[in-house]
Amino acid sequence: MKNMDISQLVELGYQYGPFFFSILYVVFVSRWAYAKYKENMRATNPPTAERDIATVRAIFVASFTIGVVLVAFSVWWWWAYRPQTHLFRGEIRDLQDYEQLASEGIYFRVEPKATIDGVSLRNEHFALIQVAPFRKGQVFEVEFSKDKSKRNRFPVFYDPSDPYPTFRVEWDENLKTNVLRKDNSLQTLENIFPKIAG
Repeated sequence: MKNMDISQLVELGYQYGPFFFSILYVVFVSRWAYAKYKENMRATNPPTAERDIATVRAIFVASFTIGVVLVAFSVWWWWAYRPQTHLFRGEIRDLQDYEQLASEGIYFRVEPKATIDGVSLRNEHFALIQVAPFRKGQVFEVEFSKDKSKRNRFPVFYDPSDPYPTFRVEWDENLKTNVLRKDNSLQTLENIFPKIAG
């Protein structure tokens, strides 16, 4: 077997774990045992003794049974320990050119908006990925800078009842700083239009 073939087998074994090895066992060991059983059954000169045939048959049945058990175990292992990813997505709307976002562990995708009044605006879609399920109230931090000013730190909370939250950055006169507020206008439109369509 070539070195490349061996490396590919190793990679498959690492990727599929017990399932790969159980299939490998069924394909090679069980087929080898069955081939030996057929060979002894067809032997005529001299014919194979009944005791030897029974032994080879027992080896074949045992190898096949072990193969089935291994496959069942590997399926259970895959179901119990399969890798999972959980996704939390949202959107921050109507950002201007001089407004920038940053965060550790949050991915941003820019969606430019059409310019209709000489002002360039954009929406930024964000996504978080983790292997454990998100918890209600779990908080993530987004940094915001306006025209290279001192950064604000906005908390973003996970709420399973809102699968795709939208936000806007607004100026708070009382706090004298920028704040991140939920944008409920899209949810209001979603609630209105189905009623009109119906």
